[in-house]
Amino acid sequence: MALEQMLDEVARGCAAKLTDDCDLISDFLMPFWLRGTANVLAVPEDQHQKLAKVVTSLSTVLERPQLDENAERVTVNCLRYLRALVEDLFNQESPPPIVYALRELRTDKQAGGIWSVVSTLAQLLTAGLQPTITGVATTWRTLHAQPNLRDQVVNGEPDVSDVVDEVLRLHPPFPFLHRWVQQRCECHGVVLERGAHVLIDLRVANRDPAVFIDPDDFSPGRKGGMDLSFGHGAHRCPGAALARLQIGIALRTLLSLQPPLVPVSIEAEPGTVRTGHLTVVKSLPCRREA
Repeated sequence: MALEQMLDEVARGCAAKLTDDCDLISDFLMPFWLRGTANVLAVPEDQHQKLAKVVTSLSTVLERPQLDENAERVTVNCLRYLRALVEDLFNQESPPPIVYALRELRTDKQAGGIWSVVSTLAQLLTAGLQPTITGVATTWRTLHAQPNLRDQVVNGEPDVSDVVDEVLRLHPPFPFLHRWVQQRCECHGVVLERGAHVLIDLRVANRDPAVFIDPDDFSPGRKGGMDLSFGHGAHRCPGAALARLQIGIALRTLLSLQPPLVPVSIEAEPGTVRTGHLTVVKSLPCRREA
């Protein structure tokens, strides 16, 4: 409850600064996610801007198919900063749960050590930024593209969380997963040798007719089925619960604005960039309704 209250206060503070003509990504979602995540980690206020630059830099690097010399240098500098930040966080007398968990990871005899912690933190930050922003942006467009859906959600039926789950099922922020075969096996008649690179399309998996009834239909609150947008089992995203909470709070805050804020365009392509594994919404111009 304390976490939800903190994120709600951050969201309302960011929303209060929105102008009549704004960009939802740069003017609301980026500052909301960065400040909220910094607070979750108990990062000191004077480090918020540096953390923001590091996370956005690493996220930009991840959009590239391979690293050039400059990208490698940026990555090294970012990881050095995160190591120094981790050391500072570990020195807190009463660390938040996530920092406590990272301290435990450092002492793990099999996978521990400071660089294991830095790597984990870097993955949590970069994997949390764009999917959260993309999830909100895609759902925001959907709320205004589906007839009467926005008004229905404002009135409580369906719930925002149900809409988010269905949007993420149909449009997962990470549409592709890269995996490597551990031992020789056969899949649907195809022999996969050890070390083979396998690309998993979550957009297809989340529309499997053997799992979902009417899989192509937009049906918030649908029962049954296993949505793989945040992974599954050993590959379940450790930040899934936080991401869902952030997405829900951001959308509820936006829906409460008066006069209402609406997208200038509900088309999905403008401002959207697709890489080899990630969908990134770079820009989403919005305006206040008269």
